[in-house]
Amino acid sequence: MPCWKQIAERYLPWILWRGHEERELDEEIRFHLQQEQNLRVERGEAPTAARQAAHRDFGNVRRVKEVTREMWSWTTFESILRDGRYAFRQLRRAPGFSAVAIATLALGIGANSAIFSVVDAVLLKPLPYPEAERLVTIHEALPEASYLNASWPDFLDWRAQNRAFDDIAVFQPNTVKVRENGEPVMAPAAFVSASLFTVLGTKPALGRLLSAEDDRAGAPPVVVVGNSFWRKALKSDPDLSGKTIEIGGDDVTVAGVLAPEFRLPQVEADVYLPIGRMMSGSESFTDRGNHPGLIAVARLRPGVTLDRARADMNTIMSRLALAYPASNRHETVKLALLPDVLLGPIRPELLMLLGAAALVLLLACANVAHLAMARATTRQREFAIRGSLGAGRGRLIRQLLTESTLLSLGGGGIGVLLARWTVGPLVRLSPYQAPGLADAHVDSRVLLFTFLASLTAALLFGFAPIVQAAYSRLNLSLREGEMGRAGRRLRSALFVAEVAIALVLATGAGLLLRSVSALLHVDPGFHADHLTALGVVRNGGPADRNLQYFTDAVDRVAHQPGVSASAAVMCPPLSGTCWTSPYWGQGQSATGNGQLPWTALNMITPGYFATIDTPLMAGRAFMDGDTAGSRPVAIVNQTMASHLATAGNAVGKLLHVQYSAHELLEVVGVVPDIKQFGVGVPVMPEVYVPVAQMPVNFMTVVVRSTGASGVAARQAALAMRSVDKEQPIAQVTALSEAILQSAGRQRFAALLLSLFGFVALSLAAVGVSGMMAYTVTRRTRELGIRIALGARRSEVLSLVLRQGVRLVLYGVLTGLSLAWMLTKLVRNLLYGVQPHDISTFAAATLLLAICALAACILPAWRAAHVDPIEALRHE
Repeated sequence: MPCWKQIAERYLPWILWRGHEERELDEEIRFHLQQEQNLRVERGEAPTAARQAAHRDFGNVRRVKEVTREMWSWTTFESILRDGRYAFRQLRRAPGFSAVAIATLALGIGANSAIFSVVDAVLLKPLPYPEAERLVTIHEALPEASYLNASWPDFLDWRAQNRAFDDIAVFQPNTVKVRENGEPVMAPAAFVSASLFTVLGTKPALGRLLSAEDDRAGAPPVVVVGNSFWRKALKSDPDLSGKTIEIGGDDVTVAGVLAPEFRLPQVEADVYLPIGRMMSGSESFTDRGNHPGLIAVARLRPGVTLDRARADMNTIMSRLALAYPASNRHETVKLALLPDVLLGPIRPELLMLLGAAALVLLLACANVAHLAMARATTRQREFAIRGSLGAGRGRLIRQLLTESTLLSLGGGGIGVLLARWTVGPLVRLSPYQAPGLADAHVDSRVLLFTFLASLTAALLFGFAPIVQAAYSRLNLSLREGEMGRAGRRLRSALFVAEVAIALVLATGAGLLLRSVSALLHVDPGFHADHLTALGVVRNGGPADRNLQYFTDAVDRVAHQPGVSASAAVMCPPLSGTCWTSPYWGQGQSATGNGQLPWTALNMITPGYFATIDTPLMAGRAFMDGDTAGSRPVAIVNQTMASHLATAGNAVGKLLHVQYSAHELLEVVGVVPDIKQFGVGVPVMPEVYVPVAQMPVNFMTVVVRSTGASGVAARQAALAMRSVDKEQPIAQVTALSEAILQSAGRQRFAALLLSLFGFVALSLAAVGVSGMMAYTVTRRTRELGIRIALGARRSEVLSLVLRQGVRLVLYGVLTGLSLAWMLTKLVRNLLYGVQPHDISTFAAATLLLAICALAACILPAWRAAHVDPIEALRHE
């Protein structure tokens, strides 16, 4: 039976019949009184005397009712309802206090609910794969290259020889040209082995998935499409029989449609093609020494641990090293659980943000506790009278808890609305690519979290007035309304806690802001302003035709109005991807892949470095005469030049790059290091070769404009379409935005922590000011007497300020200690600054001290200007 039905069956009768029982009790009492009166009248007594005697013998009617009610069920619940009604009336009588308390709690609870909605969607909800804890990623490694994608022959051997996995699959992210609504567009794609969908445990929403027959070279072309692509390109047509889509100029049969929740790990794809088609078109794809971007994923057999799977795969790699020493002698294999791969990098950051939000809530609770204690002090006489009339401390504490709960639930309700408004922008600003992030929203789980957070907050800030009520002395309360020593100590502790929490958040925000500043001031090796990149992927066609397209496209773009220069590059700056290859310099011997250093390999057109405003450090740039028939040449970055020539110039040196079209290259130029993988990522050696000597089918046209980048990008796209109207643009990126995006994790964390820090400083300043104002109000009589006895106003000002400064100092010392321990949690987000950076700690401390002391000045000034006559008259 559903839970709500059980609740209804248990509680509805009481709700509906409690009034009926009250009426029956009244009728029964009246019946007994009337019966007793009638008997006395029959015995000869006068009616008035008989009625008075009947009431006298029956006793106190109200007391009888109370005793009877105590014998009923659910009396505690009824008492709680009465406390709730009384608490609501009390809060309604203090609208200012209620509004400020609810608004403060709404900020803290809303921040926690918003962050928790993201944490819940990403970290707590299961990955969209059945038994995801059994999924494992596999990649290869060499002593000089810690990460290599799988090679196709190694993958086939893994599948055939392993005893730890149900199956192993590979996929390669790619981009293909498709025709959508009659227009050619570039769609994210993945070439996959037929076993992939089985390994990931997915089922089709329509049709079928890929089979082993589809994966064979030369099989009829078929495709499986993603759900969003099916809705967009196929108009959600449920009939797939005979359906085809044009991919790369060929009609491909649609075999099936995937479920809406399916996602490839770390990759976005709309179409899924059998990887066998790629195999048939590339000899290098089957080269055991080549690692063509294949991502391997496997499913552990039931009961097999990750350590056992590692041992099994290490055994296989040992066999392969003996069988194929030229390519596999030094290769190892790395395994990791898929949940750790997908969530491991972002888990600490999300938990750090959730912890920061929790600190904001604690600060909000401390602030409301100050308000509640001040208000409870004004009610000490009320509590004392209620206690004198028989109300125990337990009843008074329950009343205070009820008021705290009402305030907290009110703040939680508004906090839910704030979370609903902020989750969307939070997800859009987030730089993370994680499963479930796009689905983050306020659902029943978030509502439950908000409810629990509200109850926790009620206990936290309700504790202070409870201590005050529990330790106050009734006779003193009746006489003066004083709070007592315990209350004063608790109030000071809250003061210190507010300052400490604010300092922790301010320090964390300061470290991240310094990191963002350092990242944005890193020299990327090029001038990003007015520089736009337009990515193009050519599907099919001979190499010379693709080369001609890029040459013509660059030429036409260069002649567009507002364009000062253009060129093409295979891997543009900050793209995060690049071909890599083992290399060795002149006079060195090839000792095998495992002992060779690796370099990035990039193809460019002449004029590339001039377009991105990167100056030559030595030698010359590429020229139109560097063609397929001329001497193979290369330009290297500064890091590579230092490896080739420890003393002297690298120009003129010969360089062996294993995976280049020409293994022996002559270095003709040196350029500064260019950031390829992110502004905060160390630069690796890089070799540039003319694209005419090593043609590729995908390049990015970079455009330097004299005006707005957006206008130049549109003109460049039109010029490129004029070369080939069937060639769509895959991606358009402003490189100035790419620099900002490369610091996205730090910017996102810095933004949220700065927001939390600002809220914390504001709440701390308000709390400090309120606490000092309350203290001055309670000491008005004392200060008036001091002034009346001759104390100078400066002495009174110093007296009050000393109390505030002492508590601020305690808070700063506590906050510095906590910050020193907690800033280690943001170590992975820092760049160019250490977690214990003294200048950041000093700046945060100074900022907080200024805010706190400024908050103390106004109450202290009021204390120094107390009129002793008015103060004593008031008392």
